[in-house]
Amino acid sequence: MPASVNAGEAVFKGFDLSVHGALTRELTAGVNVGYVDASYTQTLFASSGAQLTQAGDTVGITPQVNAPWNANAWLDYGIALADGDKLVLRGEYKWKSHNKGPYVTNLPQGSAAANYYPNVQADPSYSITNARITYTRGRTDLGFYVENVFNTHPLLQMNQESTAVDFYTYSTLAPRTFGLSANYKFGAE
Repeated sequence: MPASVNAGEAVFKGFDLSVHGALTRELTAGVNVGYVDASYTQTLFASSGAQLTQAGDTVGITPQVNAPWNANAWLDYGIALADGDKLVLRGEYKWKSHNKGPYVTNLPQGSAAANYYPNVQADPSYSITNARITYTRGRTDLGFYVENVFNTHPLLQMNQESTAVDFYTYSTLAPRTFGLSANYKFGAE
């Protein structure tokens, strides 16, 4: 039966900021920004003497570590049509930064050999752009959207099965996707 241990004390510092508002009668904008710094505050050793964490290491095992910075910005442009109908054009930009570590997976082999993957890195910085057009008539919204407009494919979630083999796997973002949506609002207005 494998043993489990506590990874020790950690501190998380950060903030979230969200601002949105009308720039004109037709144009609305918003920005969300978040930052987190999560790190161990103590060096911890197993009863065998193997080092498990180093004070200052980023919390998490690569590549499953949070991006320290996350940002999202959007613009909505609303066009009033006849009979109270409305057309809304929306653009959205999302960005995540690279987490530079250091990580427990970079501890010297022999210290925490089970987690020693010095070549495995956290996700790179990347961004994605989405767009949407929505037509509203009464209680019905009809939409056309494009996700990942620029068809970006960063290499994400790097994984190495064994340090004995230089074979890595990655995942990526979904490819450019086109879609339609329809919504109807039930109930009294």
